[in-house]
Amino acid sequence: MRTLAIILAIVAQAAALGWVVLERETVLRSGSLVYLRTAPVDPRDAFRGDYVRLTYDINRIPLAVADTTLREQKGREAVRVYASLAVDANGIASVTALHTQPPADGLYLRGYTTRDWQLQASDQEIAVKYGIEKLFVEQGAGLAIEARRGTRDGWQTPMEVAVTVGDNGIGVIREHRWAQIATRLEVLNPPQDAARNDLPSPRLRFSIRNDANTRLVLVNPGNDCGLELLPVDGQAFAMLTDECGDVVANAADVVTLAPGVIYAREIDTADPRWHIRMTDDAKQTFSGEVSKLNGWQRFRLVYRSPENAAALSSTAAPVWIGTLSSAAFSNRGRVD
Repeated sequence: MRTLAIILAIVAQAAALGWVVLERETVLRSGSLVYLRTAPVDPRDAFRGDYVRLTYDINRIPLAVADTTLREQKGREAVRVYASLAVDANGIASVTALHTQPPADGLYLRGYTTRDWQLQASDQEIAVKYGIEKLFVEQGAGLAIEARRGTRDGWQTPMEVAVTVGDNGIGVIREHRWAQIATRLEVLNPPQDAARNDLPSPRLRFSIRNDANTRLVLVNPGNDCGLELLPVDGQAFAMLTDECGDVVANAADVVTLAPGVIYAREIDTADPRWHIRMTDDAKQTFSGEVSKLNGWQRFRLVYRSPENAAALSSTAAPVWIGTLSSAAFSNRGRVD
């Protein structure tokens, strides 16, 4: 009897594994192909030997796009969720809504909420995984991938991972490509003693390099209104001034980059343009320069193409559409 039970258990496990393999093969054959852009390299995301750990932009979802059931749940860990996707002209998918039930129509990814240490106290974002956070590679290939992805204080090239999405929301990695644009963040006034409380606000250089083999166009209107400052850890946050709210890009804001050319902007966060209002982890509200925040807080600069950017395109050089995030930096002037 015991032998029979063992045999039945082995058969059941083999059947379950076979079903998983068949399900994913079916998705690969008949699903919809989208690309997911990976987030900036995190120093904790090291090569593991036979796979590369991936973090996508869509692993962090604004709570504002979640449905009421999810927003009202006190404990949001290990909740099954369904992320509705919109796909841009380059095939890059973004999340437009997050549901606790499969949506009636449209493309969606099935996932689950997770306990992200960066978002533990956040009332602004929620962490979601989809079962596609590992890219398995041939022996010896992973180190080359990590080298091209870059380092936290050097040039970083986002991966764009091709994922086939089934009608049931299951995603399966097919392959990957490299983004046409690489980024680098430098702190121009790094502190000698980051523990001091009287540090100057960080001065930053955010560089964007055209890694494509053709010309590309970026659009940066107004007083660097193509750039945003955003917190990494999901705190309640707003800019103190809204000088970019009514800015509309025009032909004078177009920057054409030949292959290999770098477009760099220097940002002084002491400038009132970059002053913030934020609620920290202790639920204290702060207004002013980022360097005056209590404790350690992390931010990113984000390039976001304006809404009318596509209308400024030309046949000689297409406008690059999308968002690009810098590496994280702390309010105390260190790239993290």
